[in-house]
This record gives sequence, structure tokens and C-alpha cells, in this order.
Amino acid sequence: MSLRNATEANLRDAMKRLLDGAPTRSAGDLTISGWAKEAGVHRSTPYRSPELLAEFTRRVAETGERGGTDIDRLGDQLKMMEREIHHLRHERSERERSLEAHNRALANQLNAAMVELERLRRQDASRRRGRLIEDVAARHR
Repeated sequence: MSLRNATEANLRDAMKRLLDGAPTRSAGDLTISGWAKEAGVHRSTPYRSPELLAEFTRRVAETGERGGTDIDRLGDQLKMMEREIHHLRHERSERERSLEAHNRALANQLNAAMVELERLRRQDASRRRGRLIEDVAARHR
């Protein structure tokens, strides 16, 4: 059974809108039901024109998009979010490793500064003792 010209024109226009990503009557699902809804016809109508149905199926396949339900789209969004979480965790781990290395370097520098400070304090104390001894000796001469 073939379709009337007006119905076929509606299906062709709807196919173009869906494939262009500009639906006006539907959610834009690249499914036969979504196509029928976009065309404003019953969901069984596309099946009455095997040539048009084959064209729609071929063109959807060429887009590389998978027609599907909201569940499919949500599944795709979930996968995308999981990849983003994995990427962020990896990035965080790299930052943590970098910060830990930086902290170790700062701790080493701090330790070296403390050792140097203690050495200078001892040197200063030794000099003071030496001057004190010289002052006492000079007074007793």
C-alpha cells in the first residue's frame, strides 16, 4: 500500500528536520516512532512505505547516531559522566602526587634551614663565649 502524497511529504519533511537536529513536534528521537510523531502521523504509517522506511533507516545509520529511547540517551549521558569522573579522578591523583612531591621538597628545605639555623646559633654562642673570655681577660690585665 502506498501513502498519499501529503503524508509522504510530511514524512519526508519530518525526516529532514530530525536528521538536521531541528525537530518541531517531537523530542528528536531518531526512531521510527519518533519520526512518525514528528510527521504527525500514526506510528504504523511509515511501515506502509517500504522505500521511505528504508531511506530513513539508511540515513539514520549514516549519521552514526543510534535511535533510541530516553533510557538509551540517559545511558549515554551516564557513560559520558562516568568518563568525566574517571578523568577528574585521574587528574586529581596527578595533582595530589605533584603536591606530595612539592611538600616533600619543602620539608627537606625546611629541615636544611633548621640544621643551618642550629649551626649558626652554635657558632654565634661560641663567638660570644670567646668574646666574653677575651673581655674578662682584658679586665684582669
